Amino acid sequence: MFKMPVTSRLTLMAKADQRTEDQGLDTRAMELDLSYRVTNRWSFSAGVRDDMRKDNSPIVPLTQEQGEAHGTRLRR
Repeated sequence: MFKMPVTSRLTLMAKADQRTEDQGLDTRAMELDLSYRVTNRWSFSAGVRDDMRKDNSPIVPLTQEQGEAHGTRLRR
């Protein structure tokens, strides 16, 4: 995880994770967030996220979800 103050009120945070198993599940997750502190009690943040799951098993279970997902969020 990487967290860096840009200004006294603005903070940038990034994190990423990747895991690979031989003949198994490959996963990747990346996230980027920007937070703005309005007061000591109020802040707003926005972020984006990208996830990937791929199963390289010889037999993939029917319940296994694979593919990519992208998302955004806004919170106060």
